[in-house]
Amino acid sequence: MQVKCEEGQAREEDAKSRLVALLDYCKEVAALSHKEAEPTLSLRTPSETSKDEGGHFVLHEGFLRRLQELKHSDGNPVVWLHSGDDSALGGAESGMWMRVRRPDGTEARKTPLGVQACEAYAALFSTHQEALREGRGAQLTVGVGFVRWRVSNDQVIDHPLVMMPADLTLDEQGAFVVRMADAAQATLWSFPGVPQAATALVALEKVAKECHLVGTSPPPPKSGRWGNLLFRAAHCLAADGVYVETAPKVTPKGGLHGAPEQTPRVYNGFVLWTRHEGG
Repeated sequence: MQVKCEEGQAREEDAKSRLVALLDYCKEVAALSHKEAEPTLSLRTPSETSKDEGGHFVLHEGFLRRLQELKHSDGNPVVWLHSGDDSALGGAESGMWMRVRRPDGTEARKTPLGVQACEAYAALFSTHQEALREGRGAQLTVGVGFVRWRVSNDQVIDHPLVMMPADLTLDEQGAFVVRMADAAQATLWSFPGVPQAATALVALEKVAKECHLVGTSPPPPKSGRWGNLLFRAAHCLAADGVYVETAPKVTPKGGLHGAPEQTPRVYNGFVLWTRHEGG
């Protein structure tokens, strides 16, 4: 009886921790549109900034796909990504989006891909440890539909269209697992300080609700259900907007390749980053 009671208390404490983390996330998202907040229109990888970002990281889909070429000794890739099939996982693994392991061979770790895989693992480790020190669950942000658009010389957008919270946990095999946060809901990015996007946001909010993508439990980042919203976004943002069915290309260091153009492009890809870097 005492063991069951202790297990019940542990589950309750875990649920409370997840709820607190989710509430903190909601507050951060709400603050993004605050008129006094400095708008952040671009996500920057550590290689693209000279600032000391601590545990900051941005992992683009193209970078993670590249790491899938690196195999573990069991023959499986060190990075596992959800295929996009909503029924691909079930039971205990339901909601898992990504799983990252360290290369387990010394030689593999010395290769260029091995070095990058270890760096990605270390970034997740740092975020996880910081959360443990603060006595909370580790949460990240997953973005879907990457918008690249040079609105003007002073406004350049490199940011996902949709944002949703995700939990980061360490499993029994030493792999970091990213899965949808409990009671998570997707939200549209507000394009802060970009009046040219105001009309588009009204239309996209309607489409997102009709497709059951916001205000409800979101599908995996690569689900085909996102395509219609992203296609509409490209055509609502500008007369020459372009929808790209793939994720944006990345540099060898993991940053985005090239600079945004005056023509807005909406890419069907995802990105994972530390929450405080969202804007």
